Amino acid sequence: MMNFKFLFFLLSTLFVFAACEKKEDTPDIPEEPVEQVEGALKIFKFEKKYNPQLSTDVELTIYNNKNIAGHLNVTVDMKALIPTFDVEDGQLYCNDVLLKSGQSTCDFSSIVSIVLLEDDGDKVDYKVMLLPYTGLPVVTICTENERFPQDKVSWVPTRIKIDGMGVFPDYTDSVGIRGRGNVTWGLPKQAFNMKLTNKDALLNMPNQKRWCFLANWRDRTLLRNDVAFHIGQQTALAWTPRSQFVEVIFNGVHMGNYQLTEQVRIDKNRVNIKEMKSEHTDAIKITGGYLLEIDSYWDEENKFKSATYNLPFNIKNPDADVLVPVQKEYIENYINNIEDKLSKNEFAAAYNYLDMNSCVDYWIVQALTGNTEIVNPLSVYCYKERSGKLFMGPLWDFDKSFSSVEAAYNGKTTLHYTSWWYNDLFKDTTFKTKVKNRFNELLPKLKDVPQYIQVKANYLSNSERLNWQKWQIDTTILDSTNGDETIDNYQEAINRMISIYNGRLELLKGEIEKF
Repeated sequence: MMNFKFLFFLLSTLFVFAACEKKEDTPDIPEEPVEQVEGALKIFKFEKKYNPQLSTDVELTIYNNKNIAGHLNVTVDMKALIPTFDVEDGQLYCNDVLLKSGQSTCDFSSIVSIVLLEDDGDKVDYKVMLLPYTGLPVVTICTENERFPQDKVSWVPTRIKIDGMGVFPDYTDSVGIRGRGNVTWGLPKQAFNMKLTNKDALLNMPNQKRWCFLANWRDRTLLRNDVAFHIGQQTALAWTPRSQFVEVIFNGVHMGNYQLTEQVRIDKNRVNIKEMKSEHTDAIKITGGYLLEIDSYWDEENKFKSATYNLPFNIKNPDADVLVPVQKEYIENYINNIEDKLSKNEFAAAYNYLDMNSCVDYWIVQALTGNTEIVNPLSVYCYKERSGKLFMGPLWDFDKSFSSVEAAYNGKTTLHYTSWWYNDLFKDTTFKTKVKNRFNELLPKLKDVPQYIQVKANYLSNSERLNWQKWQIDTTILDSTNGDETIDNYQEAINRMISIYNGRLELLKGEIEKF
């Protein structure tokens, strides 16, 4: 029989090791909901027995900032709902009219100010926000001390709840959030990143820790990124981010429509290459995997500029605390070899280093959408697996796309013949033939994209209306414009997007036929 003292010692030791195990850059996140209700108002909800039009009871969250918020999962008339509440001390008034729990009606079709008049004469003002049903999942975010992220570095401890509305699985967990984006971080409707405690699937998207909430503030259609990702998913690019549109309630405030998106990471469900360690320096392991971003912000700790094209490369992986000098030297020399061969029109030699098929598909998506980011260049990703070639992708950042049929940026056409490496690639008849054949192969799928745009627009119509009421685009603070910022009618903006896409498809078809 096992000695019980020894068993106790063994279990205790395992517990200590587990508790002390360091987790990768994990924020100190709470295990319990962060909202702590203070004051005399304890419960505020809408019960089905008093509101038979509801499908179930709807309980709202009462925040310390005196916001009261919740959401509906069916479409109902919100102008005469009967709230149920628990007042520990005092009476509740809506528009100076006394409310009686389970009896009085009030108009909740917009944000409602209610006043708690306590027995000692003190008044507490609350704001009630009941989000109507839009058909989208609802993400409720409660941060520690109800604070919004102040920067793109510090993780804010957060509790998140996702109501999948019966279409997607629900989800609840403690997470961390922080700001994201360069230009977009400075815009009124801010985007943010999220890190889960463990790798989990969200809204039927595969397991991972890292996710992005894209705000799409300067996109009247809300669809530029989504449509570009959809086109990418029709190609042979190894991985293109998946996403789902959601409503976001942030500390009791409806923040509008967001695009919950997979973040670009090395992972079996995303950029599926081997992750490097510092000790990977032998002749085989040093060859991969690398995740690079060509980006004019050039803001990573580990970075370099290529020798021939002077392109600003950020090394995204290996991470800054993993990468060693010999690995950086390897990938920098590898990129310089590609550019040396391309600049000398030694294309066959260049394709020993660079995957031609991914270059073709990547270009087709960029050219079809008229994305100007590739010209800067910004957010241009590429990766290299161990013992493999350099592949273009994944796709990212299409905020500045679908602006016109013959969009140009700084005098350069967004068909991208003159965009860095493509300036030389299109001198190669083999590459041009590959583009022509691939484009014609994809053409039946590409012709279906307008239908996809309209279906997605119909899906977003209710959400878009609320989002537009809150986030009309201020063209005075934009660094550049698309042309749809002041279109008040959503379908008009969608029609414009479809027209531009069809025009670019025909333009591209005509250009490629000349190859």
